[in-house]
Amino acid sequence: MYSIVIVTFSKRYEEWFKPLIIEIKRQRPDVEIIVGINGDKSGMDNEYRESILSFLSKYPNVYPTVYPTFRSLAKIWNLGVQLASNDKVLILNDDITLEEGFFDAYEDCVKTRSSFTINTSFSAFSVSRNELLNLNWFDERLLGVGLEDSDFVNRYNRKHPEEFLNISIESCKNVNDE
Repeated sequence: MYSIVIVTFSKRYEEWFKPLIIEIKRQRPDVEIIVGINGDKSGMDNEYRESILSFLSKYPNVYPTVYPTFRSLAKIWNLGVQLASNDKVLILNDDITLEEGFFDAYEDCVKTRSSFTINTSFSAFSVSRNELLNLNWFDERLLGVGLEDSDFVNRYNRKHPEEFLNISIESCKNVNDE
């Protein structure tokens, strides 16, 4: 078993986040999803907050956390993994698409490795809570978006005999690559 953590932003809600949740729940209706609803630097729009919470409440095993103002990805990833019920966690950006067969491919990969990137990017990656604990989590001092992933990989590679692995799964697409 594994959990999914997704960080989302208001600008991606309609076009990317909603279809992603719908597709995940179509393919894996019982999977646990922890959603980090990240506010903007100017705060959280109440209409957006109401809409996303209403949308998520329609699905079983979806647990939102709301950040009224912008928080770093490292902070939201760490809390999402801590809140997850499972040791293995699939972390997804909100601007990806998952096609049929993604979860079969992911589940095959996670049988032998728990931490790896998917398609050379931290837009979709898998981690183990135990490995994160061993590495002292993602560095929350990195306050923006970026650098937390390369810092993590560098610390992982120093601690493990094998390099951090990348898995290619064609049914996972970053919208920026399309």
